[in-house]
This record gives sequence, structure tokens and C-alpha cells, in this order.
Amino acid sequence: MNIEALNYLEHIITDGGIKKLYISDQSVLALAKHNFSSGYRLAIPLDGCHRMKIPLNGKIETIYPKRYSATFMPKNSWNLPDWELPVKVVTLLFNDDGFICNYVNTQGGYDHSKLSQKSIYWSGLEGHTVLNLLKASPKHDLQKPYIHLVNALLFYCLNSSSNQLENKSSSKAENTFKNIYLYLEENYSLVNSREDVATNFKLTPNYISHLFKSQTGMSFSHHLTTIRINQACYLLKKFNQNIDEIARVCGYHETSYFCRVFKKIKGHTPSAYRLKHSVRSY
Repeated sequence: MNIEALNYLEHIITDGGIKKLYISDQSVLALAKHNFSSGYRLAIPLDGCHRMKIPLNGKIETIYPKRYSATFMPKNSWNLPDWELPVKVVTLLFNDDGFICNYVNTQGGYDHSKLSQKSIYWSGLEGHTVLNLLKASPKHDLQKPYIHLVNALLFYCLNSSSNQLENKSSSKAENTFKNIYLYLEENYSLVNSREDVATNFKLTPNYISHLFKSQTGMSFSHHLTTIRINQACYLLKKFNQNIDEIARVCGYHETSYFCRVFKKIKGHTPSAYRLKHSVRSY
């Protein structure tokens, strides 16, 4: 974790911790421009205002998280920061082994840049245990218990970050892969090729291909397609939007191509897959 971000977070925790928690839900379909969570994310403003839109009780609401507040994005929810206001913010993207820490510092006006992105491994079982408790169906009428869990989670995140600063045992290639993996989980609808990822991470396209083959045994394009089709399956079962909309949300500009890819992988057309599974109406 960036040293500046680490110091800010440590001050927040020692000064009483998070006092207000916003929780994004799954009540409104995400669009391609939204930051979709295929995992669990926690955004903590360190300074300034992290203004964003989130789905809440069937509506899209604008919230204004500031220091001593946080926004929790459970799996299959989304948020949309506008980056128009000055803000320093840490976003933690959790996985089984630990989390990715993204630190953004912007003066506003869309000119934001990630100052750092780093993989952190849990240094004990406590952080993973607290995260599992936090995953249990967050509700807005349970602010106090979840705020306590968020503060406990942040404490263990800080502890793991500090330990990793002292013991850098992870290989550079493995850390790079984890960063790219979670980047794709969030941006699969916007990434069109390995060149897009290579540009974002300042790597060569060939290295991206080599990294995915060595770490997963599959190609980059196969991995990206798997993420998109898995998300399409979720949307087809969960929402009533038409196939054109779901194709766009999943990063496909042509519905016919999306349908061909979907059928090749799942053995059914998107419409047939939807009929086979229950769809909840909103």
C-alpha cells in the first residue's frame, strides 16, 4: 500500500475509525460505464469528497462520502464516481488471498490518476474471517454492526500492509497478474483487447499474453470472454432487460456476435438460457 495512503488510514483508524457507511445494492442494472463489482470492494476517502452514484432501494442515488465514511460494494453491485471534486481515496478490492489496494489522488475535473496499485496478502486468518462476516447480506438498517466490521477489516488490512512492506516475498509477475486480473473484473465491459490492458499497465501486449498463459494456462482473450459470459449469465437470471442491453453492458457492441459467443460457451442462446432459469421482475 502507498505509504501516504497507509498513514492516512492509520490516522483514521486511531481517531475512532469509520463513522458512516454507504452500501451499494443490486436493485438497478449496471451500465457499461459503471464500476461493476464481480468481487467485494470498499472505498475510503482519505481527504476531500468521493462523490458518486450507487443503486439504492431501486433508485440511483448520489452520495457524498468524506473522511471517516466508507462505501461498501458487495459482489454484483456497482458505483459511479464522477471525479469532479478534489479527493484522495483508497479502494480495496478483496479476493481469497488478500486484497488489491488502489490509491487515487485527484484535483478534480476528470484528471485523476492512480498513484499506486498493489497486491496485499492477508498476514493471518482474522482479515479473511471479518470479510466473510461483512459479506453476509448488508442492509442499511444495520449501520452500527457493519461499521464495526468495516473498522475491524481496515485494522487487519493495515496490519497486513505493514507486514508486507517488511517482507516482500511475492514475485513481481504474480503481483502484476493479480492487479491485471482484478482490473479486468472491474473493467471487462470497457477492455477490447490485450493492447488496452498493456497501455493501462505500461506493459507490452506480448507480455500480457505470456503472463496469462503462465499464470492460468489460458489465453488473455479466453479469460476476458469467460468473465463477460459469466456476467451475462448473472444478468439474464437477475434482470429483465433485453438481450441488446445485456450485450452492451457485458462489452459486446454487436448483439449477434454476443449471441454466437454465448451459445458456443453455454450451449444455449441467451434467450433460451433465460427461459431455463428464473427471472425476477422489478
